[in-house]
Amino acid sequence: MVRRIVKPTDNNFILQLPDELVGKTVEVIAFEINDAETNPSKEKNVSFTVLHVNGDDYKFDRDEANER
Repeated sequence: MVRRIVKPTDNNFILQLPDELVGKTVEVIAFEINDAETNPSKEKNVSFTVLHVNGDDYKFDRDEANER
């Protein structure tokens, strides 16, 4: 997989692919993204909540999960 975030200065853009993709069918998609996606430090209200869960005694019951 190749992912590049670029700011083109012209209508033409050359993407150099790795050797393992040569001869394969690939999809190239271009769409505009905002600055917050490329530079998260510009995001104003960023917060994270870290949860620690001890799952040692947890047992998943598929039948119970699928009850209606």
